[in-house]
Amino acid sequence: MAFRCRWSRYTVADGADRTAHVSGAYRHVRNPMYVAVASVIGGQALLCPSVGILLYLLLFAVAVTAFVRLYEEPTLQAAHGESYQRYQQAVPRWVPRLRPWREPSAPS
Repeated sequence: MAFRCRWSRYTVADGADRTAHVSGAYRHVRNPMYVAVASVIGGQALLCPSVGILLYLLLFAVAVTAFVRLYEEPTLQAAHGESYQRYQQAVPRWVPRLRPWREPSAPS
């Protein structure tokens, strides 16, 4: 049986629907996997104080921030349009919000 990670999902319903559908940890923070990796590196720096680990954390943070801002976010904006823009405005990039974001209901 294959392992399936349901907490990290940012999907499109079908090819015709450009609406972003957000669930799990992505309702609290836009980049939960990058935040998790940075937290692990930060934890290592606390447990094993080392300038090398701190430099690694700094390098990771700079590289990921550049990738997210210069490639990932513009690509998602182009793919999902206004839906992603609403999500961007409501959910922080790095610091998780306490209450999960709820997708606005479609007008009936």
